[in-house]
Amino acid sequence: MKKIIAPVIILAIIFGMISCTDVQGDGMYEVLWEGSSVPEDSSYWNPVWEPDLSFPVVFEAAVGYYAIGSDKEWTEGLINTAPVLSSSDLMSWRLRGEAFEEKPDWSDGKISTVSAGFAKTKGTYFIFYTLEDAGIGMGASKAPQGPYTDFGLLINSNSVGLSACNNPFFFAFGSRAYIFYQGGDGMYGQELLLSKTELATLKGDKFKITGAAINSLNMTRLFDYYYLFGGIDDGDAGRITIGRALEITGPFMDQEGNSMLDEEGTLLLRANSENGFVAANYIGGILQDSNDDIWITYQATDIDKPTLSTGDDRYPLLLSKIEFNENGWPTRVFEAKAGWNNPKFAK
Repeated sequence: MKKIIAPVIILAIIFGMISCTDVQGDGMYEVLWEGSSVPEDSSYWNPVWEPDLSFPVVFEAAVGYYAIGSDKEWTEGLINTAPVLSSSDLMSWRLRGEAFEEKPDWSDGKISTVSAGFAKTKGTYFIFYTLEDAGIGMGASKAPQGPYTDFGLLINSNSVGLSACNNPFFFAFGSRAYIFYQGGDGMYGQELLLSKTELATLKGDKFKITGAAINSLNMTRLFDYYYLFGGIDDGDAGRITIGRALEITGPFMDQEGNSMLDEEGTLLLRANSENGFVAANYIGGILQDSNDDIWITYQATDIDKPTLSTGDDRYPLLLSKIEFNENGWPTRVFEAKAGWNNPKFAK
């Protein structure tokens, strides 16, 4: 089944529409096309998931892609403790369940941010999460969808000697693994020694890689650089920036050569209410398709539906392609855009 918006119904009739159904009153329609080449043959629909996937992680698994979000009551009585989604193409998703069989109990708070990924040397998927302001916990699973065995509290503001310790990002490559987090005055990182059965051990000293403007981050390795994607929580003007470094410990520099310890980075993505979204400020994942194109998944706020029926903030999941020039920098600043987007992610 295909999805189009109401104004495109007429095209569907021309090309042989078989069925038309409003999906949850959102103005989106499920249509069966016969022989049409527009729009879904070349485009995908944003948001790629709704109603909500708050402060999520999106990562590639051995087969397909997985996303894990934070605790949220999507509608009255429908409470998800770290909901898990799966997809074969980043463009369509289905709910698989919850990351934990029981909510981690080392603090009373809800899971408010999540990161996860695969450590090849351990043959294991690891999850890192915050219980509101109590610190960062971790767990592990043999399967990307879980259930994850919780190992408890890894670090908190007291243990790292900072005013905060939240918004974790887990990054594993080769035999090395790192945990990054917001420390109140910027983003910090520290190397991890992973175990499949218990809490990781922190190795060496923490190091600072951004100033206070960056509230969260995601990272990937491209073109012999480590690329840092920074989320800036600035109300409706929330945005995403980019910088890069030759070493994972930095210094991360923007396109003009300024350190991200002092500046917020080169602007990559912003929201525009005319396009349907504001507050594009948290990155789910940076992923590569079969054409070696780079894509970013992120949360934003739908201006027409900013809250769930429960009154909680509503954060659908969006997908956009990043284009790089010959110098390894994005060719343009792009905007979160509702509706049809192209090109499609190449499986």
